[in-house]
Amino acid sequence: MFDDYLQANDAVRAAVRPFLSGRRTVPYENGVIAVDCVTLLTLNPRAKSTVEHQTTLTPAQLRRVIICNLDTVAMPDLSLTGHQALEAAGQHGPLTLPGLRTDLQEHRGAVVQGVRDLVRPEMHDRIDTEMLRLLASGMTAFIDDDTRAIQQMLYNVGLTMETLGWARPDWVQAVREFSLVRPQPDPRRLPPRRCPSTTELRQAERIKQAIGARGLTDVVDVLFILSVIDGHGLFHPPTPAPKQRSKDIRRKAKATANRLRRRIQEIRAGTRAATDERERRLAQEWPRLGQAALHLEEEKIRCAEYQTMRGGRIVPGGKYANRRPAKELTHALSLIDYHLEHGKHWARPQWGLSDGYRGRGSSPPRGRRLRGGTRPRPTPQSEEA
Repeated sequence: MFDDYLQANDAVRAAVRPFLSGRRTVPYENGVIAVDCVTLLTLNPRAKSTVEHQTTLTPAQLRRVIICNLDTVAMPDLSLTGHQALEAAGQHGPLTLPGLRTDLQEHRGAVVQGVRDLVRPEMHDRIDTEMLRLLASGMTAFIDDDTRAIQQMLYNVGLTMETLGWARPDWVQAVREFSLVRPQPDPRRLPPRRCPSTTELRQAERIKQAIGARGLTDVVDVLFILSVIDGHGLFHPPTPAPKQRSKDIRRKAKATANRLRRRIQEIRAGTRAATDERERRLAQEWPRLGQAALHLEEEKIRCAEYQTMRGGRIVPGGKYANRRPAKELTHALSLIDYHLEHGKHWARPQWGLSDGYRGRGSSPPRGRRLRGGTRPRPTPQSEEA
């Protein structure tokens, strides 16, 4: 145990480094010194903005340690109750460490995915999942069930990550739902989940309720909703890149939709296996949905490409969270509400996005052109409908 590490001078810190590097042996003069211990550092963090500056540890060193900020933990008055912990420890002998049952190598992917469900995506590079797997294997000496041993490790790590602000808001639920029985996603293929902002969750919930209350099944309604959401920045506001035109985006979306159509045809012919639930569902419902389903998939791909090709993403988070004014978001929702209320019998609308793109389809009747920033005005025809 090294107390007040930050108060030590440079020479003392250099002598402590072998204990922090994780090396088991250290060359010394003509021999080798074996270092086999668990090091505990107590720090008085500096008033800095980042953990590196507060602790003087490099990112590589932070990966090899489990750090906890006790300043964020409500502590009792240790002057009155601190002796109770010492007395309780004195009543028990040394802790007996039984041998390990397993090294959990077969559950490496599940452990990695469990840690990623626990920690915010931007902090994944600060976590050594191999070290946490070793800690979980150590818990198997005390807990017979591998799932419970991993859960205990995840919960303990989550408590420390929460003190740093590195844990997800729903990390306790993720630990509770962890299981080795159900199929675990491959962490090498799935991108980390992003945490949507509070504004996004609130706006998405309002749109979800508006759509669910009417039980929409019409492709035209879905296309209109996607276009309004895209045009009003309820997705991540795009960052234009040079020499990227809307025509290129439409071409890429069309090519992607054609590849999807060929995959569905091969799946229905039995020459190809479905890779995910979406492809299986489309293959089963293709005779009923037909071209409308393909057109809807193309529009969904187009909306995604419109964001990703310009440096955006569908679910904003962190510093890229939605910053659109509440008035504009409310106007977009009112536009959707008006369409759902009066537009059930409209022809397929045209819409405009910030780059001038207009979707394909016939113009609305009586010259009504629906654009992202213009609220459609009612007409006697629409009111009667």
